[in-house]
Amino acid sequence: MIVKPAFKNIQSFTPVEGSKELIFDSTTYESLPVSITNPTLSDGESAAGTFTAYATRIDVSYKFDTTFADVDCYALFIAVPEGGTFEDMVVIFNAWSTTDWTSTGQDLTPGNWVFYFGVFKAIDHYIDIQGWIDNIHIQPSLKISLIEDIIPRVVEIPNGELILTAEDPGWGGSYLISLATLFIHTIIPSSGPVNAQIPVAPLSLSIRNPSSVWAIPLSQQSAAKIIFSCTLTGAPDGLSDLTLPMSSFQARMRDGDPSYVSVVVPSSATYAADVAARSNGEIIIKKGFLMRDGSAQMEEIARVDYESMQINQGAKNDSLTLSGHKTVTSSAPKDVTVVGVSFYGLQVNGKRRVRANLDLFLRVGDCCIYGTDGNDYFTVGQISYIVSAVPPSAIMEVTEA
Repeated sequence: MIVKPAFKNIQSFTPVEGSKELIFDSTTYESLPVSITNPTLSDGESAAGTFTAYATRIDVSYKFDTTFADVDCYALFIAVPEGGTFEDMVVIFNAWSTTDWTSTGQDLTPGNWVFYFGVFKAIDHYIDIQGWIDNIHIQPSLKISLIEDIIPRVVEIPNGELILTAEDPGWGGSYLISLATLFIHTIIPSSGPVNAQIPVAPLSLSIRNPSSVWAIPLSQQSAAKIIFSCTLTGAPDGLSDLTLPMSSFQARMRDGDPSYVSVVVPSSATYAADVAARSNGEIIIKKGFLMRDGSAQMEEIARVDYESMQINQGAKNDSLTLSGHKTVTSSAPKDVTVVGVSFYGLQVNGKRRVRANLDLFLRVGDCCIYGTDGNDYFTVGQISYIVSAVPPSAIMEVTEA
């Protein structure tokens, strides 16, 4: 078996098509031996690079500075397993502004991984954007682990709890939805005293509005391509809907408070007049799948009222940025199990936050299940989306209500 050795301070990145090349410097930034940074970026530009390594873990130090922190200006470092897609990516870090050097690391499934680092600038706030990484340390995938001695343990199993649940009604076109069947059951201890007391528990009965989900047939999943779309509606202005290409978008969806969407569209000269004519429209973001026969199956993930347009023109780039807000309230909460969880954090206010694959059907107000056994879950208070076309990436961060 040939395994690449562990190494520090990567000396070269393969350039990413459509992005500027990264810069290596050993004297300018801080006191670290070799820092990797980005060249000066104009609006809509990015600097990115990639390398491949056999790994079980990566550790890295990073710093990212702007004179004005903004969600449209950020540094990203991710890992994608060989043969996988960006739905399988592991996020090493995603930083909007870090004024001090920060160290982080991620355990990886042993194997061959493709690593991407990039710095992105979308909106001109008359600022300089600078991101650095250093002390990259890869642990190779050749690893031998000893099985620890099995030590008997005493585990306290809590008493059972009386739970009253109802089956959620299904969803269909014009079909009648039958009444739910009501079950009463208890959780019985698997060990311990047989006469364990079942504590008194409140009896509650709740109902949920029907909500729908769908899935691509298993036989077609391998050929289905993940796509995103942006539409600016025209009906309020007496016009047809306008479909816009996107180079990136960010969104923060909240319940009862204004949600926010910002979309970067290439070529302002092509679309500015059509956008301006639909000043009363809505920005609608959808994610879905493009099938082999050319048909598309899409699902709306964000909708806001269009409020402003900013034209960004530089020496090499020409784009416009649409943004808007809208306040909505969830009306059909459901249970959704997210997959590809790459980060779990506990905020200073005690609320949990997870980063996972972008889910088509998770909405604010839903119950987000993020553990492997179904026991780790919370009610969603905010969903943040960050999606970029170059390099292709899609991140979803979910915060507890």
